[in-house]
Amino acid sequence: MEIRPVTLEDLDVLIEIYLDTARHHAAIDPEVFHIPDRDAIEARLRRRIEGRGITGEYVAAMLDGVMVGSASVDIADQPS
Repeated sequence: MEIRPVTLEDLDVLIEIYLDTARHHAAIDPEVFHIPDRDAIEARLRRRIEGRGITGEYVAAMLDGVMVGSASVDIADQPS
């Protein structure tokens, strides 16, 4: 398995993973979870990808060249 930073080239795959997860949760409890609009997801994930840097990171887990997961982290308070 390889862990690497995500890029804008990963955006379509990340959107599909996000939508798949949203569909799964909405099927479990549609009163709590909903399936967001694809354009809204794209805007949100694009901001996250473009915002990678000192206050946050977004990585992909790759297995045999296929993205099998992702993770992001935001740092609210920088350590001194």
